[in-house]
Amino acid sequence: MEQCGPNPKNPYPIAEHHRVCFIKNFVKSPNIIIGDYTYYDDPANPEEFEKNVLYNYGDDSLIIGKFCAIASHVKFIMNGANHKLDGISTYPFPIFGHAWESAMSNLMNLPSKGDIIIDNDVWIGYDSLIGIGLATFYHYCPTLCHAISLRYKDYRKFRHLQAIEQGCREVRQLAPVIHAQGITPTVKNLRKFMLHPSSLWYTEVIEVLKQVRLYLEQ
Repeated sequence: MEQCGPNPKNPYPIAEHHRVCFIKNFVKSPNIIIGDYTYYDDPANPEEFEKNVLYNYGDDSLIIGKFCAIASHVKFIMNGANHKLDGISTYPFPIFGHAWESAMSNLMNLPSKGDIIIDNDVWIGYDSLIGIGLATFYHYCPTLCHAISLRYKDYRKFRHLQAIEQGCREVRQLAPVIHAQGITPTVKNLRKFMLHPSSLWYTEVIEVLKQVRLYLEQ
């Protein structure tokens, strides 16, 4: 009986798009726990998702649920980034040595805000920065956070429309060119020549390609 849906153990669920991977198959750090079907989309080495988990040398964990969609360049700030706040200075003198290391014990037990936990079915947009303190910021400044969220949604909508427009323009320009060279302007062939091949994911761009092909085949 054929399996319904992709196999979560398949590292690349979309065979022709290796920019998308199911992260669970590549994570090696024991404190990074990823649910099934959660994917990371990055045109450059999505397998190296762990590089986006910064300051990961504490006892805290990054826990991401199932069916999450994580866009390129998302970063997670772990507790290792914290500095001591209960001393005479927040500056980490001991790590530079030259007799300062004698105070290394004072640098231990950095403040921790706990694990980073992402629930099931969460979309994290391009270039987002995730850290424990963000939830606290929302608690004290909900109106400001709401305003920022609305502006970000407007920005994402603008970028979405911009990507579609750019993709349609590239298809209209490139399809006749490669057709004249005896190459059928399929999605697979166009991807080799486009500056932004990811735009071929959009339905609007595919529709433009269909129209252009109909015209060229007349």
